[in-house]
Amino acid sequence: MTLKLRKTIYISGLIISFLIFVSLNIVIYFLFFSSHDTSALLTLTKHPWWFQYKTITQTNKDLYYYTGTIYLFNIGIILMSLYLFRKYRKTDSAEIFFLIIFFLFMSFGSFKPLNAYIYTLEVPFVIGTLITRIIFFGNISALLSLFFCSLYPVKLKYQKFGIVLSVIILAAFVLSASIPIDPTVFLANFYYKLGIEHSLWFFIYILYLVILSNFVYAFVQSRNKHYIHSAIAVFFILAGFLIYYFAIDLRYLIPSILLIMTGAYLFTRHIDKIYIPF
Repeated sequence: MTLKLRKTIYISGLIISFLIFVSLNIVIYFLFFSSHDTSALLTLTKHPWWFQYKTITQTNKDLYYYTGTIYLFNIGIILMSLYLFRKYRKTDSAEIFFLIIFFLFMSFGSFKPLNAYIYTLEVPFVIGTLITRIIFFGNISALLSLFFCSLYPVKLKYQKFGIVLSVIILAAFVLSASIPIDPTVFLANFYYKLGIEHSLWFFIYILYLVILSNFVYAFVQSRNKHYIHSAIAVFFILAGFLIYYFAIDLRYLIPSILLIMTGAYLFTRHIDKIYIPF
């Protein structure tokens, strides 16, 4: 993939992320603060960790805080993508390419407020489950992007980034389209409950382990301390990603955002020491 084509992918992704944020977040934000009835969202099922579920009672203020934090997260995603693009627009590093792609796919979380708004309307639940699949597609694509980012340090130095990106999109699409969704349980995280969670979270945790192990293995092989620092930075990103997935409380949402952004910044600092980015 040429630098020109990568630039086109970056710019297209940034435009899509920005349009998703503007058209969905801002519009739905004002709908939430209008006279629209949000009572259906005040008592929902909370999913604090893995297989644990419990019903919680919220207030309108809680909903506004949560949606507001989602907007803050999405703004951070766009700004981080823009920062990485401007700083590394001439790099040929696979790590930087797939880190940017990770953030671009994370912007699919902007669909959460739309899903909540649709849930309060008298429309077929199939629309809400479709949006849940879109959110899940973004999450899986983001994780797979980090996975392929971690393959480069272990000497799998592929050059066909376009083919790898196509594999990520196809795999995430098949998985998100095939996984069962329970339309009777709408979670406080603004998406429907996913089915076969045992298999799903086993897959995600294994992916986490492999991603971190690749950087640790690269350190063991090369004795380059920057690889272990990169592993720590990626751990921050993954920890923030996992917390953000479950959290609905500001005490956890804000730290998750800070972890992801800090991890991304530290990661780029150490990748600079391993590869010549320009």
